[in-house]
Amino acid sequence: MADYYGTWKEDTYVCDKCSWEGTGEQCTQGEMFKDLFEINCPSCQERLDVVLYPTIEESCANWDKVSDQDKIIVLAHEQLTKDFETKCLNSPEELPDVDGDHLVFVWDFIWDDYLAIIRFGEKVIWREPAFYEGYTRFREVAIILKEKYGERLKDLAPAQRSYNALLGDSFSADETIQMVRNWVGQGNLCDLPPEKVTLQRVEKSRNNNEVKSDSNKTTFGDTRSTQSLSNLPRLYTTKQLPEIKSDDDLVLVWDEIESENSPQIAIRYGNTIIWKEYSYFGCFNRFEPIAILLQQKYGAKLKDLIPTRSSEINLYGDQRNAEGIVSGVQGNIWMSRYAPNP
Repeated sequence: MADYYGTWKEDTYVCDKCSWEGTGEQCTQGEMFKDLFEINCPSCQERLDVVLYPTIEESCANWDKVSDQDKIIVLAHEQLTKDFETKCLNSPEELPDVDGDHLVFVWDFIWDDYLAIIRFGEKVIWREPAFYEGYTRFREVAIILKEKYGERLKDLAPAQRSYNALLGDSFSADETIQMVRNWVGQGNLCDLPPEKVTLQRVEKSRNNNEVKSDSNKTTFGDTRSTQSLSNLPRLYTTKQLPEIKSDDDLVLVWDEIESENSPQIAIRYGNTIIWKEYSYFGCFNRFEPIAILLQQKYGAKLKDLIPTRSSEINLYGDQRNAEGIVSGVQGNIWMSRYAPNP
């Protein structure tokens, strides 16, 4: 493994496969990864070595070896870093007071300005410059939010359009985000998000229809008949939905709350629950019909419907493709495919 500013270009390499011999500068560039790239034999393409990309600090320390093009990138990165440090969230004292005992914040993203936005209904809690693969920043902000709002903060849910910047090319980013969301809903300030996530596992009993999760929460799936479900309120027309006055994009939250007799789906906009109906195990088949009615009511202004972590047990059930179906519906909302024709 060679350092970028080391001697690998002058070093001699011998290919074990075809016996080619030459310098690193004569090798061809192979596959590229986040932190390194391969150099290959120019004759048979056998990998001969890997070269680490330089850090900003290494580039500054070897400034005479940095190309003019790379110098522009390094200087731009330093300027962006300084700009971020002056605008980023550093302490809970910078955050506004928010009323309510059940706070679900949305991590949103504005492409034009490349900004990360923390929303609660129509209220913008915080905004700061975003960056590619910002999942590590997601964890940092979540900790500050939890310090400010305590146990009242139940989730920090990423909007669909924020995922490209949040995840980037990292294979572990999504796991990190889900880990942080679990901690926000269940943790306290004494225990920061762990390094590894333990996803809730749902087990269906062979002897009855009770469904149990690791949190000892029991929900009921098939214990209610279709006939009994038909007597409960369900969203079937836009007339059942309230008006929402906002000049900004609408990002709604799919939550689950406990009622006296059964869990209920709760569609939230900030502190307001705009709709609720009976929840059941595997209710992902209700996600698209409700999403369609929401976008028919609120039009292209509706940009996302985000499930909270606490709602996912019943929402996804034991269907392997449920999460993909929900994600597809979120994509349709983002593209305004359910919006009424103008």
